[in-house]
Amino acid sequence: MMQMLQALAYTFLHPTSVCNADSTITSTNGFMVNRMRRLPYAIFEYENEFGSTSIDKFFQGQSCYGKIHADSRSQKDRPGCTPCFLVEVRGLTMRVSAMAFIGSAVHCMPLTPYLYLSMLPDARQRKVLVHACAALRQGILELHEHYTSAKGPSQQDAVPYTLFEDQRFSKVTRMEGGRYMYRAVHDNAQVVIKFTQQCGKEVHIAWAEHDWAPQLIQHACLPGGWQQVTMQYLGHEWCQLCDLGEEARNVAHASAVRMLETIQGSSHVRLGGGCGVHGDLRSNNIMVRRAGPSQIRFVDFDWAGMEGVARYPLFMNHRQICWPEGVYDGGLMEKEHDRAVLQTLGGCAATEASSE
Repeated sequence: MMQMLQALAYTFLHPTSVCNADSTITSTNGFMVNRMRRLPYAIFEYENEFGSTSIDKFFQGQSCYGKIHADSRSQKDRPGCTPCFLVEVRGLTMRVSAMAFIGSAVHCMPLTPYLYLSMLPDARQRKVLVHACAALRQGILELHEHYTSAKGPSQQDAVPYTLFEDQRFSKVTRMEGGRYMYRAVHDNAQVVIKFTQQCGKEVHIAWAEHDWAPQLIQHACLPGGWQQVTMQYLGHEWCQLCDLGEEARNVAHASAVRMLETIQGSSHVRLGGGCGVHGDLRSNNIMVRRAGPSQIRFVDFDWAGMEGVARYPLFMNHRQICWPEGVYDGGLMEKEHDRAVLQTLGGCAATEASSE
């Protein structure tokens, strides 16, 4: 394992300083960098042991990465979001994170926990460490090829890699106010693409078959635990229930209550003999046709699942949202909860459901 890291270092590791266009110096414990374009594949931060220095290595690595991209010459020729690895070696542990420059900000997400580098008696832990080192090596080699060939979207039109690589998607744009949501043209039809880590696909499909939800066009599981959900775009003539005036909102809310009663009383939407539940029927998850407030579609099936089996996520927002009795973090979801949330929160202003 250490031999693999040493081989990587001997192959790609360059001096610990890079001279920027403004003659300033960006220093860290090591770079793997494309010399011609001065874009790093990986930044290394070392510490003899946790707390042995006054600087947090996680944030120091991000700071160095940001300073490199503040170089005016590199900005003009920046290929996409310029991904880069951050490798922290602190004492006998190592952690690998992913960094990207999106818009004007550095985004960083740990890919591994702190992995112990000494001899491990647990075979599973050894396997995790070996796989992490092998994946890091492969990732750096692929970034080397990426930056050498300069393939990929520009910073101005950077999109998630699945939408860039799949030629069936075109005219991809990020939705305003949408968290991990994009609009695009897919097979000559307008669609919405959402990236999420949880999706009640079965409930969405069952409800969409009766026009109680937008049609689910495609669902894909991605590496890292993410899911890509491609669904029907309803159009500009639709809006969230919370965006309507009071009179139209009352009409739409009554229609949504009747629709939910129909769903829960229907024998055609049973999942394995059980009832499908939505979990979050607040007003921002209810779409209404402006021209006819009685036309309703339920959206956002992230929490959805089978009644009595699916559970609410952890870290629910209890500060801004007064959830009905029985709705709590990790609790089992019941159809009575859907009715209670719709009755008490379905006509209220939108609030983020999760504190994540």
